[in-house]
Amino acid sequence: MKHILVAGVAVLFMASTANALTLKSGQVLGADGGVYDGASPEKQQALIAQAQNGGEIAGVTGASVFVVVGETITYVPVNDIKNKRSETVRQIVGDEVIQNVTGVENLTFKDVENAQMLAEQTGVDVEDLVSGDALEGLDPEVIAEIAKVSDESGIDFDNLIAVNSIISELPEDQFNQITEELGALIEEGFADEINETLNELSEITGGLENLFKYGSLEECQAGGGQNCEATAAAIEGSS
Repeated sequence: MKHILVAGVAVLFMASTANALTLKSGQVLGADGGVYDGASPEKQQALIAQAQNGGEIAGVTGASVFVVVGETITYVPVNDIKNKRSETVRQIVGDEVIQNVTGVENLTFKDVENAQMLAEQTGVDVEDLVSGDALEGLDPEVIAEIAKVSDESGIDFDNLIAVNSIISELPEDQFNQITEELGALIEEGFADEINETLNELSEITGGLENLFKYGSLEECQAGGGQNCEATAAAIEGSS
């Protein structure tokens, strides 16, 4: 993709500027008279078909740079990147593509590059590393450590990310205690049971939070926890 994006930058100034006189940056006027961001619906379908048939997956259309990933097209107005250095253009366009494709706000192209490196080092699928809130608020070193534990223990990466996100908000002594207890259970061969329970609790709104916040069903109910009975049933079923 890097070479394709660079090639697209080389022809940015060939883009028509006629619409810029009456439309917002990156908008075009469709054959039906409607105003669209990037390209008309007909043009979008043509770009997707072209990419799927081995044609260009990135280039310039109207007043925007486009990048096709699967069935998704990302547009970046030419005015947002003209006169920028190639590395800056790559970052701007890359960030837009990553956020558009994943739906994760503020996720950057650099984040995904780091995730790819971690995936290669740990064997964890890069899609797991960039899904949902996996990267949000987590240090790359923490992610690498969690990925390593996931690979060695067999507990799902997403489960460990969720657990870490919850217990990291606890006081340090509680965080260390839970971490030690979880590590001991894994060493004793209960990884499969832990993973199954975490999977079940993750399907219950508030389930994982209840697990680490309350010591009993009564505490959960008194403390205003969500779905306390369902949480208790899931934990009881795993014991």
